[in-house]
Amino acid sequence: MANDRNKSRLHDHEVRLEALDQSLAEVVSKNQTLTASLDKVEESLTSKVDALKSSLAQDIAAQGKRLDSQQSALEKVQTSVASVDEQIDSRLKRFQREQSLTIDGLEGRISSLEKTTQALSGGEIESIRSELARLKQTVLSIDASRSQLTSRLVRLSEEVSQLRAQAASQ
Repeated sequence: MANDRNKSRLHDHEVRLEALDQSLAEVVSKNQTLTASLDKVEESLTSKVDALKSSLAQDIAAQGKRLDSQQSALEKVQTSVASVDEQIDSRLKRFQREQSLTIDGLEGRISSLEKTTQALSGGEIESIRSELARLKQTVLSIDASRSQLTSRLVRLSEEVSQLRAQAASQ
């Protein structure tokens, strides 16, 4: 009878562990997806900013050669820069919203896992808590990466403003 009870309990614990493993695998998978998405966004922004810098440099060089049409070419560059500023601002805001939603989702899953683990034994809880701490560290790492990306965008915006000022002074 005691053996049957223990078997039943062991079975229940195995089922719970499998569910926790599955939830943990989902969190890890979403974290990897988020990291890949962040890398793609960063690559995309970098290439577009590089393309913009190249385009602006060509526009400025052309204006030096065509003094008689300098005013109209300068207006085109300023329009292009304003459009890029709007695109950068728009994409940055969208990225921040997506990041916030992802973090909220991860925090919700973590909260759910914490509630589930309250019924488990102490050793299992410690194991899961250490995994949660690792996941929280990953989220903080993603936040730091987002902060770096924001800094880069601000720096690039300043560079665009400097290019605009240089173009205006020519």
